[in-house]
Amino acid sequence: MTSAARPTWAPAKGSEDQGGSKMFGSRTSYSSKDLPGHKELKSRALGQDGAEEVGKRDLKRELLEKEAKHFANKPELLAAKQLKIQALEHK
Repeated sequence: MTSAARPTWAPAKGSEDQGGSKMFGSRTSYSSKDLPGHKELKSRALGQDGAEEVGKRDLKRELLEKEAKHFANKPELLAAKQLKIQALEHK
């Protein structure tokens, strides 16, 4: 008979008491890997579109400028977009 077929003397438990051979209190020493690591969230630096920078920009105007530039090269797409806009306005 192998050792795998025998039950453990102390049943395994989840949480701090994990481990089959712990019969006494919890351990007093702990590993540095058990400590909390990342306690601060990253914040955006200047030039990375933080909340303050985005609040100052006119995003709708920027979008419309980019769309106009895109649709200037593709007139067939512009006609389809105008039809969608007209349909939304009539609802």
